[in-house]
Amino acid sequence: MTTITKERAELKAFIAGFLSDPAHDNQSSRSMTAEVFRIALASLDADQPVPEKIPKGLAGQIVGLLAHNIGDKLLAQKIWNACRAAMLNGGKS
Repeated sequence: MTTITKERAELKAFIAGFLSDPAHDNQSSRSMTAEVFRIALASLDADQPVPEKIPKGLAGQIVGLLAHNIGDKLLAQKIWNACRAAMLNGGKS
């Protein structure tokens, strides 16, 4: 879930006000600006692509890799792969 900050709320209010102004319709010379603002507004409402908290089970997986692979030259890559897989999976186990 995304945290709404005062700055984000102010930005959303500004964009919404801009888009509600009839001077910025599709025939306007500012229609490209309006479209950019629509995209920005959508991105403010979008979910984060990566979970904010470590997915359940991933911490144990990393600790397990550390405990069983002391001296493993590829340990950093294995941990990276585990984290990357969890991010791409969206935290769904």
